[in-house]
Amino acid sequence: MMVSRHEVNWQPLSMVPTIGDLVARALADSREHVLALMEAQDRAYELANADLDRSHRVYSEQLEFVAIYTKQISLWRDVELSRDQRQAIDCIAADNTKLSILTWQVLALVDTLRASTIDVELGREALWRGASLELVAEALREEIGFLPRGANSDVLALWKRQGRRAFEAEADQADAEQPS
Repeated sequence: MMVSRHEVNWQPLSMVPTIGDLVARALADSREHVLALMEAQDRAYELANADLDRSHRVYSEQLEFVAIYTKQISLWRDVELSRDQRQAIDCIAADNTKLSILTWQVLALVDTLRASTIDVELGREALWRGASLELVAEALREEIGFLPRGANSDVLALWKRQGRRAFEAEADQADAEQPS
């Protein structure tokens, strides 16, 4: 449930340690998620749209919590604080700033990865299989800048049926078999 739909219950100073723990845990989780998404960039085709949709939903909600924490910190700073309380609140504020940056980074990575999920790749392959040979030839010309030698209807049909990766493997094999 989205936070913005609810009235916020502002917390007393006694909750500083609890809010500090919440922010610190969210920060640690966000760091791990950023690293996982960065590692997934080379194999985004293993991700499903549903995975990225969930990340987007969770981290969009987290942005709302970041805003709430920012306001809570401001409210705490408006009252008389001990030196220890001020230090604890300053630490939470610093972590909350980092949390905001990492949350935006997660959302940016999610948007980047969306272009290459398994769902997108399967959709592209389905388009190839349904395309006419003329459209496949035109797409091939656009993608690699020319129509390869010997790109007859059999070659275009292979491209259409199996997609670019299979075509490239077939072309590499054909080039290897040709005498220099």
